[in-house]
Formats: sequence, structure tokens, C-alpha cells
Amino acid sequence: MTESGKLGEINTKYFNPDFTLDYDGISEDVGTATDAEGTGPCSEATIGTGANMLPDLGGCNMIIAVENAYIPFNYIDLADGQAKGWDYDVFNELSTLLNFVPVYTPAAWDGMIQAVADGQFDVAGDGITITAERDETVDFSTGYINIAQRIMVANDSDITSLQDLLDYINN
Repeated sequence: MTESGKLGEINTKYFNPDFTLDYDGISEDVGTATDAEGTGPCSEATIGTGANMLPDLGGCNMIIAVENAYIPFNYIDLADGQAKGWDYDVFNELSTLLNFVPVYTPAAWDGMIQAVADGQFDVAGDGITITAERDETVDFSTGYINIAQRIMVANDSDITSLQDLLDYINN
């Protein structure tokens, strides 16, 4: 996806052109369990040869957990009611490259990681922070984005520094 430029197109669609995702090399129409036309569950892949070393998943149904609550990664567009976002576009592109049918299935964030571990879903398409504990439960792809967390206060707040915040907490 990087070499073809497709990942860059998807990134530009959802992010400021100056924004870059931190990832390693390697349609807004989304499928549902009722309209999936794959060959069944994904199990074993045939690895390509020569220039195409990507696996061929044989047209299987890839069950993908999405919460649809993490703009711009996955969300329901209020204007048309359609599920959209970076995760959808990337999985749609991967489905073409790896020969699978994406079956997007809404899932609650609270149980998503365990549901993947238990085999309820093949993968999760959501912003999931990699932690040591989670890494013991599921396998992660290479991280592709780092988001700095922020604390916000009202414009007229007296908290303007870390020390101000610590003083506030301790009083």
C-alpha cells in the first residue's frame, strides 16, 4: 500500500496534509455479515511467490470488530448514516491485496480485545494502544500511529503548567 501510494491517498483523505502516520513498510462502502460474499471464515493463507509474497486468503470472510466511535478512524457519518473512516478504507484496500471479504461488525470497546482473543472476531479495526498486558492476550500489527494525550482546562483557568496542575491536585 505504501509503494502504490494508496496509503498516502487514504491518509490525505482523513488527515491534514502535514500530518504523518508512524507506520512501517510493508471505498466507503462497507460490508456486513448479511451481504458478505466470501468463501467462509479465514483460516490458512497461501503465500505468494516471486514478486508477490503477500498471502492469498482465498476470498474468505474476515470478521472485523469496529466501534464506530473514533473519528477519523471509524465512525458513522451523520449526514448519510454510512460507516466510514481510515480503518474502513485501509481494510478495504487490504481486502483487495490479500483477497478477503471484510465483514464489519459493530462491537463495544470494553470487550473488543477479549472478543478477538476468543475468536469472536478475526481482527479489530479500532484505535488500540499496545500494552504489555494486551500483548499477552492478542497479536498486534506494527504500530502505525502515535497520539499524544493532552489535558484540557477552561480558557480562563489558573492552570497553565504541569506544576499548576500538581498543585491543584494536591490541594
